[in-house]
Amino acid sequence: MLLGLEAPQNELASAFRLASSTKLVKGFAVGRTIFADAAEQWLSGKMTDQDAVAGMAAKFGNLVSAWEEAAHVQPSRKTKTGN
Repeated sequence: MLLGLEAPQNELASAFRLASSTKLVKGFAVGRTIFADAAEQWLSGKMTDQDAVAGMAAKFGNLVSAWEEAAHVQPSRKTKTGN
């Protein structure tokens, strides 16, 4: 498991590419990378609920795309059962 540790998205994308060369890394866990900025902005009244949710969703989506681009996941790959 690759931990985000509040790293910027571009650093995590680089780490994903490095980790793609090993079969030991099976996933990533992030939190603060996604919500820290939104939480600060939202709690200070500088961001609406909708903007906070949209921003966090976009960050998560970007990280998922970076993970897939690093060849850890084939987005169109089907399971053995065909699902």
